[in-house]
Amino acid sequence: MRINAIAGLIFLVGCGSGGGDEGEAEGEGACGPATEDGVSSSPAPLPISASRDIDLLFVIDNSQAMETSQARLIAQFDTLLQTLGETEGGFPNAHVGVVSTDMGAGPYASRCAPIGGDSGRLLHRAPVGTTCSPPGDAFIQIDNANNILSGNIANVDTPNPGGAPGCQGLLSGSTPVPGMLNGEPDTAIDLCDIRAAFKCIADLGTDGCGFEQPLEAARRALTCVDEETCTNPGFVRGDDALLAVVFLGDEDDCSARDGTVFDPLQTTVESELGAFNSYRCFEYGVTCDPVIDRTGNQTLSNCRSKTVEDVGGDLDDLKLFPIQEYYDFFSTRKLRGRLVMAAISGPYAPGDTVSTTLNASLEPDVEPSCTGPGTATGFPAIRIQELVRRFGDNGVILADENAGSGICTTEFAPALTRVGDIVRSRLARSCVASPLIQETKGATALIDDPSQASCCVFHVQDVRTADERSQEVPRCEFAADARTDCPPVGESPGALAPDATTPCWYVCDAGADCAYRWELRFCRDASCESATLAPAPTGTYGTCLTCNPADLGCLCGDGICDDSVGETAGNCAGDCR
Repeated sequence: MRINAIAGLIFLVGCGSGGGDEGEAEGEGACGPATEDGVSSSPAPLPISASRDIDLLFVIDNSQAMETSQARLIAQFDTLLQTLGETEGGFPNAHVGVVSTDMGAGPYASRCAPIGGDSGRLLHRAPVGTTCSPPGDAFIQIDNANNILSGNIANVDTPNPGGAPGCQGLLSGSTPVPGMLNGEPDTAIDLCDIRAAFKCIADLGTDGCGFEQPLEAARRALTCVDEETCTNPGFVRGDDALLAVVFLGDEDDCSARDGTVFDPLQTTVESELGAFNSYRCFEYGVTCDPVIDRTGNQTLSNCRSKTVEDVGGDLDDLKLFPIQEYYDFFSTRKLRGRLVMAAISGPYAPGDTVSTTLNASLEPDVEPSCTGPGTATGFPAIRIQELVRRFGDNGVILADENAGSGICTTEFAPALTRVGDIVRSRLARSCVASPLIQETKGATALIDDPSQASCCVFHVQDVRTADERSQEVPRCEFAADARTDCPPVGESPGALAPDATTPCWYVCDAGADCAYRWELRFCRDASCESATLAPAPTGTYGTCLTCNPADLGCLCGDGICDDSVGETAGNCAGDCR
């Protein structure tokens, strides 16, 4: 992965020690010479991850009563765009896609046609009766080169009569795009154009199936059998790219493992599946105290998603997919720390109660957990929010941001801003893209302290020219023990030693912000008060002494699945259980 250098390029090459001796020939050091592609003789290089790519997937409920919520999301999408525009280095390289929650209703087309619904395919058609311009592909694609945006969307914003801009025309939330002033033609792709394209594809209408399956729609949208066989080819990029999934819906998830749960011929409370309404999704997808009873009014507590243990250990007895299955899928779809999940939905938090009542036809209903202006209503999104909460700081729930109003509020901006802030913080990271190891007595082991990192850094100038030259950049020598965690940008990890050379580099512990824990940073002066992240990713390659996480034993050679160093059941094969 490429990152800007300090007045040139910086290459990191794996080595057995942390730095070279003074006086060595220019371009050489303890690691040997730096080469054009950052490869030294041994070991093979692996990159520093400083990707500026973000893939944004919106999973939008397109069933009845969602007009207002869809309109609010579209109207406040600017909040997310402007937050992303404030990312260090400018607006990121973005893919933006939309899928609906319509996955049909099992094998029954009489109530939800066609069978399979939209099946997680990205939707990019203009709404009927509109003349808007959708993107040229299945998703919006935006690239940023030196703060000049380009992409597969139309330039649709034009100045108003009298010279006023037709819209804000902002890249970063503060700077007008050239050409938008004084009535001049707007020839640049800008946030206005992204907003217009998003409005065109996110206005899904309300004709979708009323049995919403957002979790399965998201999984289907992100599924690839192999690199060339995907539901949506090209949308999700490699491990380095961030992925953000935003769910918008007024009801909970009803992703069916067994499509017969939607049998329309069973219509009464007395039938095996009960009345033909959304209560089925609650009854078969959730468990509470006391036991759910469809024949009477209830106030329920301790509600959570139903697991295989709740049905006697037989997976075939689960009507809806267990949340664990979705967590396993999403958490292994991206490296740790590279996935953000968000829910704009009906509020439900651990400790809340859920009320059910019988309607005039003596059919059970789940009572709303919020109501808002006009017809806004939200029902407890127990399953959706349980999944999102499992991603910790990378999980965003609107109801947590707005005192429990959830989707019923007029303001979706707090959740969208929070998603943008997380993405900005992750994009700014210069993470080591593989586990760092150390060699001791002929054996290797994962490092547990930044001082154990074995890296060499070279300052390379005039790359790929006859004048190309390189010089080793020293490791930072601190006057006293430096903090091992990564300080906020602008704060110092500790003062450098009086005779320390700057600029210099150091490794710090980024925790969950980096997939494999460690991050590379630079000090530019003796106080290190201007300690910064590695510069924006347009120029360098970087590697340190690492192991391949795909190899059994790299992360789990000790036989213990330790999430603190990035181990998961997915990447440790049979060694983690």
